Amino acid sequence: MSTGIQIRNLRFSLRREGIEASRRNDGTALAFYASLSAMFPEGERFFVQAVRRLAAHADGRLAEEVRAFGQQEGHHSREHTTFNSSLESAGVPMDRLVARTDAQVARGRRATAVRQLGSTAGLEHFTAIFAEQLLRKPKHLAFADAETRALWRWHAIEEIEHKSVAFDLFMRATAHWNPVHRWIYRCWVMSDSVTRMLIVVAANMRDVMETREPGSFSYRELARFFFIRPGLGRMITLDTLAFFMPWFHPSQLGDAKILAAAR
Repeated sequence: MSTGIQIRNLRFSLRREGIEASRRNDGTALAFYASLSAMFPEGERFFVQAVRRLAAHADGRLAEEVRAFGQQEGHHSREHTTFNSSLESAGVPMDRLVARTDAQVARGRRATAVRQLGSTAGLEHFTAIFAEQLLRKPKHLAFADAETRALWRWHAIEEIEHKSVAFDLFMRATAHWNPVHRWIYRCWVMSDSVTRMLIVVAANMRDVMETREPGSFSYRELARFFFIRPGLGRMITLDTLAFFMPWFHPSQLGDAKILAAAR
């Protein structure tokens, strides 16, 4: 059965020299992508475990997608672990960033299985719309060396491919809920999860920028990066808000042509 999710077991040659060149090109951008990468090894494992915990609700095509989801996310965890090691060798304090992320993930694991799956569905949507912007606008990765760009584009393609898996499984697992209750619940979990993620990203960016140049971090600079130039936060605002519509489904996002071209 074809799911549209392709398994690409790729490995990237991520070197310290490339990281150092990327930082010279744009230190704020490097801080942002290092902050995200710190989240992925343990964060991706959290997503896979959350999906597998309720995988009994899946059958047919969705069951195949659940298995493919786990394989893709496993490869992402491995390659971002390698990327994080390269960042650390270039002087980025990844141990500190990863520890902050892991503490937040450990907190998430204390929630109920449905809550963990709902959080996964919300964060997978957030990741997919971020990924679509990376593929649509090459300027976001223009600061990086070729191998780092390849890593992020590969990851972005696969995030779009499996963007519906956790959401569909959540809807199956809560099919017996009152529809209004289910809608309110998924909106609340999405809001809480994304807020916590952004707090960690901001703290991680501060640590990266302060390590390189004490006093270089400011929330004004952070706001400029996200909402003015390159303005990634501004670009994904509407698609983020789409999740809160009662009729929302990830397949409604208009990213099919971008995905086909990137593949």
